[in-house]
Amino acid sequence: MRWWAFLMLAAAGGCAGLDERRAVMADASREQAEACTGLWHLSENRKALPRPLILLSGWNNDPALWGEFRHWLGRCATDLDGRVFAPDLRGPGGVTGAADRLTAQFAGVGEVDVVAHSVGGLVAREAARGTRGANRLRIARLYTLGTPHAGTKWSKYHRILPLHEQVADCLPGSDFLSSLAADPTSSEMPICSCWAEGDIVITRESATAAGEEHHVYRRAEKGRVHERSIRDPRWVRDVIGALLCEGEPERRAGR
Repeated sequence: MRWWAFLMLAAAGGCAGLDERRAVMADASREQAEACTGLWHLSENRKALPRPLILLSGWNNDPALWGEFRHWLGRCATDLDGRVFAPDLRGPGGVTGAADRLTAQFAGVGEVDVVAHSVGGLVAREAARGTRGANRLRIARLYTLGTPHAGTKWSKYHRILPLHEQVADCLPGSDFLSSLAADPTSSEMPICSCWAEGDIVITRESATAAGEEHHVYRRAEKGRVHERSIRDPRWVRDVIGALLCEGEPERRAGR
C-alpha cells in the first residue's frame, strides 16, 4: 500500500473514532439534561431525609464544593436545618487523622447517611471501623464518588503535595489501605460506589468498593473530570433520589 493511501485510511479511522466519541459525549449531555428534569420532578414531591446526612470532601478540598449538591438537596428535601453537615476535615494525620476529627464531631449523633467524594469515602470507612468502639461513626448508607478504594498511582508524588500523609495513605498497597481492606467492619454498611468516565486520577477498578453496587457515568465534558464529577446532575439526581427513597441509585442502561 502506498504511503498516502495508508494515511488516508488512518485519517478515516481517526475521524470515525472521533465521531464515535462525540456521539457518546452527546448522549451523556442528553442524560445530564434528563437528570435536571428528574431533579425538578423530585423537587415537586419533597420528602424528609430519614436520618442526618454528612457530606465528605476529597483530599485538600473545600467543603464549598458541595454547593450544587446542597442546592438541589434543599429543593428536593424538607427539614434540613441541623441535619446536613459538610465538615472541613483538612489537617494532619492522614486519613486516620481526618476520621478522628470526624468521629469527634459526629460519633454521638446516632445513625447517619454519608455521601463522599474521593478520599472522603476512605475517611468514612475508617471512621466506621469497629476498632473505634463506641466512638465509631454509625453509617447506615455510604455513597462514594471517585473514591480510591484500592488506591491511586498518583500518590507516589505525596512528598511534594499538601496534606501529604493523606495522599501517602492512598498509595496502592499502603499500610492504611491494607488494614482497611482486612477489616470487614469498614464496609459493613451498604456501599454504592460511583465513577465518572474520563477520571484520570482514580481508575474505575479502584473506585469500585469490593462486592458492592457500582455505577459508571459516561463522560459529558472535557478536563478535570475528577473534581467536576461532584456537580454532575446525573449523580446528584441518583444519590438524592436514593437518600429520599431509602434505596440505591438504579442501574441505568448504557453506563
